[in-house]
Amino acid sequence: MKAKKSILIVDDYIAHRTMLSVLLDRKYAIFEADDGSTAIEEVRSQHLDLVLMDVRMKNISGMEALDRIKALNPDVPVVIISGGHLYFR
Repeated sequence: MKAKKSILIVDDYIAHRTMLSVLLDRKYAIFEADDGSTAIEEVRSQHLDLVLMDVRMKNISGMEALDRIKALNPDVPVVIISGGHLYFR
């Protein structure tokens, strides 16, 4: 059986993470983080195929986490979500 692609959902609002998880969990292996520092640790510790991340979070912002994630794994696609806007890098 083919392994599911993995997505990390990063948002400090549990309702947003839950909504995305419910929408995506049938086809993807879903991991969650509630801030940028946790997201960085997830990228460091496992293979991920995509990161969906809010830009405004406590501790480490999405933009700072993006830079650190790309330093760890430049090949992982990261989609930044901010108030209805999407940024892909």
